[in-house]
Amino acid sequence: MFLLKLLKAPLQQIAYQRESRYFNSLLDVLDFGPLANPRPAVVRSITFLVHNFTRHSGGHTSILRLGTALADLGFDVGYVTITPQTAEHMAGEARINLPGFKGTCFDRSAMSSRHSDVWVATHWHTAYHLRRVNGYKVYFIQDYEPYFYPVGEKYILARSTYEFGFRMISLGPWIAAEIRRHLPSAGPVDSIDFPYERKEYQPIERDFDGYPRKKILKIAVYLKYSERRAPFIIQGMLGKAAADLRRRGTELDIRYFGESRLFKLEHGRNLGKLGGEQLRELYRTSDFGMVASLTNISLVPYEMIATNLPLIEFADGSFPSFMDPRAAILVSFAWKDLANRLAAAATDPAALRSMTQLARQQLDGLGWERSAARRAHRFGAPAARIPRH
Repeated sequence: MFLLKLLKAPLQQIAYQRESRYFNSLLDVLDFGPLANPRPAVVRSITFLVHNFTRHSGGHTSILRLGTALADLGFDVGYVTITPQTAEHMAGEARINLPGFKGTCFDRSAMSSRHSDVWVATHWHTAYHLRRVNGYKVYFIQDYEPYFYPVGEKYILARSTYEFGFRMISLGPWIAAEIRRHLPSAGPVDSIDFPYERKEYQPIERDFDGYPRKKILKIAVYLKYSERRAPFIIQGMLGKAAADLRRRGTELDIRYFGESRLFKLEHGRNLGKLGGEQLRELYRTSDFGMVASLTNISLVPYEMIATNLPLIEFADGSFPSFMDPRAAILVSFAWKDLANRLAAAATDPAALRSMTQLARQQLDGLGWERSAARRAHRFGAPAARIPRH
């Protein structure tokens, strides 16, 4: 206890200095209020402004998929960082997220040197930098980012970006609804479908009739050290549910993924951050999947559904905004609810078969190519002037 008290002040000072540097880096670009944003007559180039690229990032992978789909339509696509990350490092990380991605990576000097008809902010930090860039300004919003913070400086800064007058494009309808609910005076918000990569995740033939005889239920749990993924509630729920199911004669084999192996997680194994092939193998060998989509949905539930894996989600999250509530096992935050619903589902093959079939039907027609082709004009390109090869 004495050692903890001794370390507390220095650790607080380190955290304070880190936050101070963070806000000082924003001071030169902090500005507020709507901007004039005339739409270009012709669009040939589209550039995504990113914080940086890091491997195994679902958000960065979505940016790369959209950029690649737009490149396939004939646009000159670029990716520019606002950090000191080099173009070579960016490209290397991008290739890990999406092998064969299309578009060119640039370092932050390209914010002033690159001519682009359209510039796209991809995070609230980048929206402030985008105010100073010449070109039509689009805001590709992948989550309602004010929810990432308690009410305070970052909350206000993130929320203010929705009032900049950029062309806002929401990844799915849930974010658009949240912006309209919290900021009725904000500009119009369009939404595009939240797609997934159909070629990478195919249906797996599962023996649902054999589920009632299983003595061990294997559950793949997407867990991130982020409150919007409920990491501590999920671990606690699963631990108590596993103990309850054990008393009923069924073991729960909990396999966490999505976070660094350095995190010690309770009641199960931490498989770490997984690549595509590893994810497909995990889904193939699991009996259930579990994800907490407390803010915008992620690619993970789509991937699980695409492989015919029965999905557990939270009723209080965003899943019902994207899919029929009957397409997943929706639970509350009560561990008894999870244990009871999991036990009931495992003994009802017909219900599992019906649920997974409905879930896959919800994915019909989704794909990055389709979203880009049908929504390219929202990135500033007049419908009649969208370039094609």
